[in-house]
Parts: sequence; structure tokens; C-alpha cells
Amino acid sequence: MAALLWLCRPATAGVVERYDLPSLALIDALQELSARTGLTIGGSRIDPAIRSHAVTGRMSAETALRRLLIGTGLRAVKVGAGHYRLDPAPRSRVALPVSVAPVTEQDIVVTAGKRAQPLALTEGNVERVTFATPLGASDGRGNVSDLAGRVPSLSSTALGPGQNKLFLRGVADTSFTGRTQATLGEYLGEARINFNGPDPGLLLYDVRSVELLKGPQGTLYGGGTLSGVLRIEPERPNLSHWSGFVDSALTGTWQGAWGGALAGMINVPLADERFGLRLLAYRRIDGGYIDDAQRGLRNVNRTKTTGARAQMRLKAGAWSVDLLGAHQDIDARDGNYAVKGLPRLTRATAVAQPSRNQFDLATLEVRGALAGAELVSATSLLRNDISATFDATAVAGQAAALVNARDIQSFSHESRLSHSAPDGSGWIVGFAALGQRETQRQLADAPQAAIYTMRFDTKRIDLELFAQLSHRFGRFLLTGGARVTGSRLHGATDIPVRPDERNLLHQGDAHVSPMVQLSWFGSDALTVSASYRQGFRSDGVTVLRLPTEIYPNGTLAIPYGADSIRVLEVDGSYRTQGARPLTLTAAVSLVDWSAIQADQFFSAGFPVTINLPSSNLVNVDVSGSWRPWTALSIGGGLSATTAISGVHSDYGLHEVASVPRVAWNIDVAWSRGLRGGYKLGLEGRISYRGKARLGTDEFRRIRQGEIVDASLSARLTRGRYSATVTVDNLANSQSSLFGYGNPFTFLSERQITPQRPRSVTLGLRADF
Repeated sequence: MAALLWLCRPATAGVVERYDLPSLALIDALQELSARTGLTIGGSRIDPAIRSHAVTGRMSAETALRRLLIGTGLRAVKVGAGHYRLDPAPRSRVALPVSVAPVTEQDIVVTAGKRAQPLALTEGNVERVTFATPLGASDGRGNVSDLAGRVPSLSSTALGPGQNKLFLRGVADTSFTGRTQATLGEYLGEARINFNGPDPGLLLYDVRSVELLKGPQGTLYGGGTLSGVLRIEPERPNLSHWSGFVDSALTGTWQGAWGGALAGMINVPLADERFGLRLLAYRRIDGGYIDDAQRGLRNVNRTKTTGARAQMRLKAGAWSVDLLGAHQDIDARDGNYAVKGLPRLTRATAVAQPSRNQFDLATLEVRGALAGAELVSATSLLRNDISATFDATAVAGQAAALVNARDIQSFSHESRLSHSAPDGSGWIVGFAALGQRETQRQLADAPQAAIYTMRFDTKRIDLELFAQLSHRFGRFLLTGGARVTGSRLHGATDIPVRPDERNLLHQGDAHVSPMVQLSWFGSDALTVSASYRQGFRSDGVTVLRLPTEIYPNGTLAIPYGADSIRVLEVDGSYRTQGARPLTLTAAVSLVDWSAIQADQFFSAGFPVTINLPSSNLVNVDVSGSWRPWTALSIGGGLSATTAISGVHSDYGLHEVASVPRVAWNIDVAWSRGLRGGYKLGLEGRISYRGKARLGTDEFRRIRQGEIVDASLSARLTRGRYSATVTVDNLANSQSSLFGYGNPFTFLSERQITPQRPRSVTLGLRADF
């Protein structure tokens, strides 16, 4: 199993500090040491069985690294100031089983790309988010939608936790949530967790990192990855060391209700480093801040999230088996929108509009060495129950609620075999299968709205084969691959469908998703790549039941075709090492998006999936980090998206629905050791998300965005205990985020989804 830890921070190799690191899985120990000291440590093909040596006492970071490697079969070779390469130690020093391939000074990383690749190769299209800083600790209590302020190329709607759609690099259809596949594929470990549903809103407790693999990923991941892949990598069971944590938070919101969070984790090693468990449980309450004038209620939009995750790891020689189970329940008491023309943060509705997202996942992962390559086999079962209630008074003529409920069940499997060489060469072959069943129900609580009730069932089967090959010649690395997908959909409904429309309930298609990339390694610091990638979403059908005055036949079956995306991209990275390391990455993408699938609303307020005309987009994605002094780091990024032709550029707007035309952020962090073993960390972040439109056609006039958000955090740490104070939305801005409230009335009233008012969070954490 290939692994590398890298962190572009300045090293403090000569600074003497006290260390208390128990024996851990080697990759975990290296990550902890790097996060604390800023050392950059590179290595390749580290066997998961390798354990680090315990490190205790006062010493320099370099000494701590060398002690940590005692008995691992590896040694640290210094290749620069604060930069180390892991090489095999002389055979006489080997004390544990180890599988180490020769490495060069070119770092190796494990990414969502499914095999190890040179770090410089992935710099332009991979972004990795970790949670070690003061504001990062707060991010770790949130979900991936909350990372939009930290990653400019990532954008999210504001429909509420468990109801949001995520977009990457400007590839977005609309804010509306219907039956279309996602444009951004989300994974928890090896398991896909969104298909044609919204982001499940998993909280990021006990997560090692979130990786964003940018650009279409149809070759390695299949359909529903038009803009890329977001992979949540959880912390895995440690087979030799007991550990755990308790994390708590209390949040006060300006002119809103109190909220809080509590989480606990325990890691239990069993069976002499061959078997272990890792258990996590959490509960979070987000206090409301929206008032309802008609019902005389305050802070109606409270959200409660409860979840748990259990993992089991079994190790047998070069093979490992991981079993992961996850559960989460998001219960939002009411919608989080307000209406302009009423008092601030206020709306007026006749009924409550709650929403819910219940998520259950079970995954089995098997990894091992086979004929000089790595075999990975992953099988998962998922169930996602999603519901949203809307005030249907406008169409019923009296107080009424309409519920849109979806029950999504899926089975997925992937097996792949891969090999990676230190110079970036390698290959991967595999097959995948997906079976999905969805039941959609529209329910009404008043007879006047019963005309809209219906049930629609679908079954989908996908079968896929894929392969990718990389070859290094001199300073160049050429990568090419393709995926073949066959898909079949069958539908059934409880409402009459015209005979000539019945065949529309059964759809089938096939796709080939190629990619090619050429990378040039100009020097140890500079890498430039050019690539062509494709992605797609399969075809389907929408069934609607409508009043006869809207559609005479009462029932309408609307097929929608597959859409496809082709992206030309040029990206590059520049990294310097030494006392003041600097990292710069940049990518320019030209997007050709054909027959865009988009969820829209009829005037009656029901979602329908249609194909919009094609569109051409340009995205520029830039990020960088610099540490001018040991205690200070500066980072930031910018993403700009422009529609140059097609549906998104109609009316001269040049804006993609629900995506800010320009987004940027700046982050500054400072830390320093204090007397008595204390350490103080400060971090400030400011982000901007520019203007956007809600959708196309009549929805283009609904403006959103122009959001400035600033946060400040301070963390005091001593040993295993830490306290954090975080202030979000310092300016108490109330700009409208990217979303809507009630689809039955958003064309007749000026709905906004405002930012949460200024809030202060006190967090306390104890590790053991």
C-alpha cells in the first residue's frame, strides 16, 4: 500500500520540544509529526503493518523522526532544509515486515486518483483539506458544504444541511434538487455516498482529510462526476494503540438561538495488532435565526444532526479487511429562508416546512498484494431517505403542506488492480457495478392539494470496465485511459400514463469516457500538465401529475437524455523548499457541456428534469501558500468562472446558475509556544463569493451572492487538552446565499437564504 505524508510548511527541525508519541501505524505517526513540526517527509509503498517506535522526551524534530523510525526497516535521508526521504534501512536493522520500493526525490502521494502518483503531477488538479489549524478544528465539526469558504473552486447551495448540491470549478446545473445525478461525486473512503441525491451532509468528525479531485473523472469513477470527485478519508482503526477524544462546542448566534455539539471517539486495538475497532458518535444542534411572522414563531430553522460511525480492521500479513458502518440523521425543523420587504430575517408562512435526511451506509474494503500489484475490492450498501415539506397554500387555496419524499437504496461494487512506480509510471484496471432503486412520493395533507400526489419507482443497473496507463520518458509522463459504461433504467408509477408515453419509462444507454494527460517535469520545483477528460450523466425520465388546467391529460412523462462534458485543461505547480517554502498552483479549464441535465420547476411548484442547450465555460483556479517565518503561514486561492457561449451566457449575463463568477479566500495562521507547556494558535480567514443567478429562463432575474465572510479563531493547547474560541461572520453580513425557500412562491415573493448572523463558538477537546 503506497503512502506519503507531505505538508508544505516550514520545518522546525532544530527546535527542541517535548514529544510524547506512542507507537502508531507508521503513516499516522508521520502525519502527526509533520503536522506538529512542519517536516516534509516522502516515502513510498509503506506496508500498513509497520508500526512506529514510541518517542518520548525533549529533542529536536530531526531526532524525533529518527527515533520514530527505529525498527521500521526505514531510515530518513535529508534532501533539503526540513525535507526528508524515507529509504530502506540496511537489512540488519529490519525488525518488522516491510515492502519498500526504491524512491527518488520526487515525492509520492496517495490521492483520490486510486493509485500513487508524483505529488507534482497532482498539484494542479488535487486539493487536500486537513483540520489541524484553529479554524480547521471548527471546520471539522461541520460538513463539506461548509468548506466552500475555504476552497474557492467548491460551491454549495444553501437549501439546508442534507438538502444541498455541491459544484466544483463552475460546473453546475441549477440550485433546484430533483432526480438528476450529481455533478460532483462524493465518497466516504471507497464508498460512493451520493448518486442522484443531494450532499448527505456528513459531519467531518474523526476525518483525516478531504480530497478534491478536480475536473471530469468519468474514466476512473464513471457517471455523475462531471466536475470531479470529493473524497472524505476517515481515520482508520489503529491496531496497536488505545486512543480517543471528547470534543464539545457551544455556539451563540447574534439575534438567534443557542446551539452546541458533542462528539466522542474511542479506538480499541485487539488480537495482538491484527484486529481493531474504532467507534465514533456525535450530536450537533444548529440554533435557528429565522422568524415566522404569520405563525408568531422565532428562530424556527433549528437543525439537529445525530450520527455514528463504526469501523473494524482485520490484518493478516499483506492483506487487510476494513468494515465500515455509518449512520446520520439530519432533522431540520423549518426552512432557512426569509423574504425581503418583511423585518430582517423574517418570513410569513401558514405551515412549517421541515426537511430530513437519514443516511445509512455499510462498506467492506479488502486490500492486498497480488502478483506485484495492489488489489482493492470495495462493496457497499447505502440507504438515503430524503424529505422536504413546502407550504402549498398558494396552490391549494387554504393552509396546506406538500411533502416530496425520496427513498434511495443502492448496491455498488468495484474491484481494481494497480501498480505504481516511483517515477509516476503505472497502470490500473478494474470493473464496477451499481444497482439502485428509488421510490419518490409526493404527499399532501389537504384534499385541495391531493391532485398533486403520486408515486414513482425506478430501478437502475450500471456495469463498467475501466483501465488507465502511465508511462514516463525523460522529463515527460504520459497518461491515458478509458471507461466503458452500460446503463439500464426501468420505471413504474401509480398514476395513469398515456399509452404512447409508457415506453418512455424504460431507458438505456452506453458511454465511453476517455482521458489523456501529458506532464512535463521542468525541474524539482516546476511541473506543467495538459489534459483532456470526459464525463457524463445517464438518461432518465420524470413523471408529473398536474391539474388539468395546466396539462389537459393530467399526467406527463418527460424523458431527458444523457449529458456529456469535455474539458481541456492546462495546469501547473511551482514549489520551493528551504526556510521559506512557497507553493503555487494554477489551472485553466475550457469546458464544453452538451445537453445539460437540469432540475427546473413548473409554475405549480414541482421539480422536473429537462435538457438545457449546450454551454461553454472557462474556469481559472489558482491557489498558493507561503511561510515567511516559522510561526506564520499565509494561504489563499481564487476561482473564476465565465460562460462564453450557450445557455449560461444568454441575456449577456455570462454567469453560471448558483456559481459565483469570482470566489477567493485568504487565510493567515500564527502559532507560538508559551511557558508552562502551552501553545497558542491564531488564525483569520476572509472569503468572497461573487454574484450569481438562481437559474436560467425566468429564474435568471433572481440574484444571489456578493458574500463577504470573515472568521477569526484562537486555540490554546497544553498536552492533550485544547480550548478554541471562534467568531464567524465578523461583519454580521446578511447577503443571500445560493438557494431558495418555497418553490410554490419564489416567483411571487423575494426569497433570500441569508448568512447565519455573527456567531461565537467555544470549543473544548480532550485527547487520550
